[in-house]
Amino acid sequence: MPEYSVSIIWILVNLVILAGLIRLIKQDVRAVPVIFFGFGSLCILFSSLYWIVYALLRPDVRMPFAANEIAEWAIFLSFGASLKAASEPGGRASRREILSVILFIVANVALWIAWSGEWLQDIATGIVFGYYVAALAVRMNRTEAVSLPVRRLWGLVCILLVAGQAATFFTQPPLKDGLDLFCYALLLLTELYLVIKAVGSLSQKKTEVGTDSMSLSFAVHAWGTVFLYMSADAFYTIAGFFVSLGYLLMYLSFRREEGT
Repeated sequence: MPEYSVSIIWILVNLVILAGLIRLIKQDVRAVPVIFFGFGSLCILFSSLYWIVYALLRPDVRMPFAANEIAEWAIFLSFGASLKAASEPGGRASRREILSVILFIVANVALWIAWSGEWLQDIATGIVFGYYVAALAVRMNRTEAVSLPVRRLWGLVCILLVAGQAATFFTQPPLKDGLDLFCYALLLLTELYLVIKAVGSLSQKKTEVGTDSMSLSFAVHAWGTVFLYMSADAFYTIAGFFVSLGYLLMYLSFRREEGT
């Protein structure tokens, strides 16, 4: 089954990470965030196994609302809960930042509906993904994982991204193709920046400003998910790689937090 080799390798990697998480939980040092992350990891495993089984039983048949959607919702809820449990009490983002998150998620949901026409599925996904992103925004604000100028630039990228994606519905090639490439460039460059920051933070002292590896690693995963939901063809594969990389960095950030 060579076409499933990547999925099988990823399942094996997931099992190794789950084993590492169990070891962290047994150490009983701030175990609650790790437990929530472990729930999300189990859902990733179940979703991967589901798709392999489904592809074997019903190849080339698309199911509009599949069981893996519920697993994805559980992943976002678990990761959001993990971030909240790992954050110090009293941490909060500004009203402007929370409002920005809400507007960005609502815009994304509108785009998903326009692309797929699946209202219930896309709205439900937007709600749980919004919870995840909001929890991430609160922690990133508290820990100053990225500087204020970078956060403002990131906000501008989000505005340009949504505007560019929306404009593709009203344009024709070659302008439409150019807008698509522009949006992919914004997604990819932002993701590369987050990956560089996250990888660098894993080797730095925890007390330094801008070195919160947990926030940065979760940001790699969350932005990779935005990238994934806005992509097709080769870019979809690239975005999937970054989502997987973010997941691995998240696990390493937990190990860093526990000093193992």
